[in-house]
Amino acid sequence: MVAPPSDEADLGLAAYLSRSPGIGGRLRTEPEDFRVIELGPGPRERDDGKYAAAYVELRRWETNRFVGKAARELGIPRGRVAFAGMKDKHAVTQQWFTFQCPVDRVPDLERLADVTVLETRRTDQRMHPGAHDGNRFVLRVRDHNGDRNAVAATVDAVRAEGGVPNHFGPQRFGTGVRPITHRMGHALAHGDLDGAVLLYCGTPFEGEREDTHAARTLYHETRDAAAALEVFPKQLDPERTILKRLARKPGDPRNALRALPRNLLTLFLHAHQSWAFNHVLSARLDAGLGLRTAHVGDRVMAEGDDGTRTHLVTERNQARVQEEIDRGRAVLTAPLPGYDTEAAEGAPGELERSVLERLGITPEEFTCPELPELASPGRRRGILQPVSDLAVEWVDGDPVVSFALGRGAYATVVMREVMKAGLDAY
Repeated sequence: MVAPPSDEADLGLAAYLSRSPGIGGRLRTEPEDFRVIELGPGPRERDDGKYAAAYVELRRWETNRFVGKAARELGIPRGRVAFAGMKDKHAVTQQWFTFQCPVDRVPDLERLADVTVLETRRTDQRMHPGAHDGNRFVLRVRDHNGDRNAVAATVDAVRAEGGVPNHFGPQRFGTGVRPITHRMGHALAHGDLDGAVLLYCGTPFEGEREDTHAARTLYHETRDAAAALEVFPKQLDPERTILKRLARKPGDPRNALRALPRNLLTLFLHAHQSWAFNHVLSARLDAGLGLRTAHVGDRVMAEGDDGTRTHLVTERNQARVQEEIDRGRAVLTAPLPGYDTEAAEGAPGELERSVLERLGITPEEFTCPELPELASPGRRRGILQPVSDLAVEWVDGDPVVSFALGRGAYATVVMREVMKAGLDAY
């Protein structure tokens, strides 16, 4: 059995589904090596609708950064820009946005570098998180060992299981150079706002750009927001936003952090929950409980449900639940912990409790007393991620792996089964 590298294990990515060796390699050598196509019809066309919808191709754009730049380009508040799902920065992505502005202004977005407007329409539907059906991925691996038999064995294992462990992928926690989003969430949940600011704006990591590393070092050592602003790279918009507020109101980290978009602060807390989920799921795999076998005490939900309400597996309903799982109509779950998360019982419940205790996670921390707007009751999440249309084509000696996933799933979780490499590979 191949053991995951330590940097992945630290994020709870401590187990694999497949037993075949990995091919190593690297994703995202070029943005075109990582293509993401949002699935779904997009907002319906309505001539009298108050929103402009656009299907946009982005190259090397982080979604929140694009939203801010697009709003400025169109002359509207960023709150009037909406989208269904966050997409990868180091990629070529296609997705729907809605803008509260005249539709004939949307082509102005092509003034921004690496932005192509593929389609526009007037609509009465505003995009919202989860409004898409999922994503299709076309991913090329470079600098690998070329073991075609290993790739084929991994593909066979994923097809036989019907999917992969529904871990949160490495990008949920930041880049391979700077995986800190879950640590930010931990700091916010525990009310350590000074620590959150220092982690986000300071705390330099090896492998960052030289100017970024120097700027973070300056702030980390001096805590001088005004001085740091003078040297912080322009592309680090969120950090600069925090520092500007701190320069005006020193000693008020709450005010500074609230300058960030609410969805970004929420993402930090969700990353903390995701980190815990990953550890529980890996522990379940290591314990041999499996992804598709219902045990007494498990909690199960219908495929496609949001995990806010699940059903307990008992001796009386175990056989019926297993039949629903086998038909793909139900899925077993693990916790995204919060202040009011449904708990498993029996052996699965004992495993969950032991992992959360080991991680030092309590329900109370998710009330977020210092930033109560981030409080989360938690929910449960399916532990098997179905993978459809999985195929591999070899192009100039490189595997190009294509597949479709549902909302909230991570392509890197599929690719880590193929590659079995460290965080910097993804």
